[in-house]
Amino acid sequence: MCSTNRRRRAIACPPEQFEYFRFRPEWQDEWRQTGPVQEWRRRFPDQFGALVNSKGQGTSGSFFQYALSFILLRDYGIDSVTWMHMGCVALREAILVPKGTTGRKCEPLWNVMRKYMGNDFDQLQTALCDSGVSGKRGGTGEPDLFCFRGDGLWFFAEAKSRNDHYHQAQKEWFDVAEIAIGARARPFLCRVIPESDSQPLGCPSHTDQWNAMIKSTIDS
Repeated sequence: MCSTNRRRRAIACPPEQFEYFRFRPEWQDEWRQTGPVQEWRRRFPDQFGALVNSKGQGTSGSFFQYALSFILLRDYGIDSVTWMHMGCVALREAILVPKGTTGRKCEPLWNVMRKYMGNDFDQLQTALCDSGVSGKRGGTGEPDLFCFRGDGLWFFAEAKSRNDHYHQAQKEWFDVAEIAIGARARPFLCRVIPESDSQPLGCPSHTDQWNAMIKSTIDS
């Protein structure tokens, strides 16, 4: 079980509940200096060509989610979208409609998600709207990435650095998702660490849940 630090409202989970993915340290140096990492754009221009940091230097938090996005695509052929703002909707005449500029901008991402999730997408979006967990712009607590592949695989992923934990708002989002559409909506918690680092002693690189998901797509 995870334990909650009430003062920080952070939730520290046992290390064996995380997936471990490794990045090259020079990526982080380049991100800090310029934002985009040229290798990501060169390898997968469709995925990273539009990645622009208007402020120049990249923030540390964004680095880990984009690094995870690259690693998933490079190693597993898994695409992803981020900044989904799924909860940025309003209920009008029993129909969910995008709310504000943020909602309208996110509609193309929602269409990608709906393609892979089917009816689960609308069920989850309705649950998020009804619960009110997502905040005014629909992003509060949502996972970093929605991940998908052409064979029908999809899942959510939350990228964390070596010592980062997830927080109460995220737990609430995760709980709503799991109640709405089942265990498969529970995001994978992913530690994104330098190649020189190792995961905690006795802790495998991936959970049984991750291994079963990947194996099932290979065997199908």
